[in-house]
Amino acid sequence: MIDHYVSIGGEDVSADCYGIRITQTMTTDSDPGKATINLVNRRQKYTNHWPPQATDFQILFYNYSYKNEPKTFFGLNGHITDVKCTAAEAIVTGECGMGHLADALGKEYAFNVEHPPQPVMISDTYSDYEGPYGVSNGFGAKNTRDILVYIMSQHLPDPVAVSYTGPVREVSELTYDAETTYQYVVEDIAKIVGAVYYFNHENVLEFHAPEQWAGRYNLDGYMINPEQTSSIMGYCNIVQVVGNAAAANDTNEGAESASSETIIATARDSESIERFGELIAPKYTSYNIVTQADAQAKADELLQFYKLHKNALTKPIVAGMAPPLQSKVGFTPFVPINSEGAEEWGQVTGIVIEREIDYDADQGFICTLTLSPGLTEGGAPITDTDIEDYYLNYADEDDDD
Repeated sequence: MIDHYVSIGGEDVSADCYGIRITQTMTTDSDPGKATINLVNRRQKYTNHWPPQATDFQILFYNYSYKNEPKTFFGLNGHITDVKCTAAEAIVTGECGMGHLADALGKEYAFNVEHPPQPVMISDTYSDYEGPYGVSNGFGAKNTRDILVYIMSQHLPDPVAVSYTGPVREVSELTYDAETTYQYVVEDIAKIVGAVYYFNHENVLEFHAPEQWAGRYNLDGYMINPEQTSSIMGYCNIVQVVGNAAAANDTNEGAESASSETIIATARDSESIERFGELIAPKYTSYNIVTQADAQAKADELLQFYKLHKNALTKPIVAGMAPPLQSKVGFTPFVPINSEGAEEWGQVTGIVIEREIDYDADQGFICTLTLSPGLTEGGAPITDTDIEDYYLNYADEDDDD
């Protein structure tokens, strides 16, 4: 048996809910997870009942086919954005916290190793997120993790909880003005460290390395339509990063101009190049990259990021379950027969980068997943046999003109 729980504004509306649709993705920068909740509007019960933006919601699904206790699958948490009511039904739409990242910071943030920001006590307003996600008070913030967690904690009226397990990079200086949006801050730091981000089912901002995965699920017992698609759309196997070594020695002590000390680092996936040919990514340039080691590290991280797109058109459909984003799943698309007449099992594994949940009385609990099989290769350490490093450093060239 399949069941559900829906709460809007702290009110249990499960008994009046007859349909749910959820879409979540981690492949775009600004598209939030969305939910549509269909309610029976008896006697105009829900007409003008909840104010949009200020009302939260929660969706859970239960599968009672297990022997002991029901298996819980998380749907989505967030805030409602619109309520459309008729005499018969109420259609509630909502989205995760990604939509709130469009807000401007409202004040300037300047992080510097020598002059860190003053301590800010945020425990009173951020206590709900203490524990598994960690809290930073901004004091001494000089790396990407502390800076991101601190700025998100300043979001009003509700702080944004962050689960940061991605790469951490030390930064000498980082400044955002008052008109900068929270979305830009997240995107900027994601580019600096080579991470992906999205809001999970608990409305927490997940900030991870592309190859990380949360949980593992076997889809075979739930499969309706197995599918395996080969695609390299958006996939790249050569990445080039350009930095500026002159910035490392830049001071305000009367220097009229900095010399050109270009740093170039390249990461190449030799095995992929041999199979698909050269697929060159757009050149990445950053003034904040000031050493050859940083440039090479960035190139390696971006190479892993582009594996997100490899075969990312594989879309199996399952019933009775909904694996979360960035979980690792596996399924058997078919059972071929070899020349001796014996079965040969083939397994497809991948990372969930998008999911679409449909829940109603007609079709039950259905989830369409978009997988990236190529992303599962990112967990292995990069070795010299996998990546060929090329770099040019013009720091030794004299420019007398």
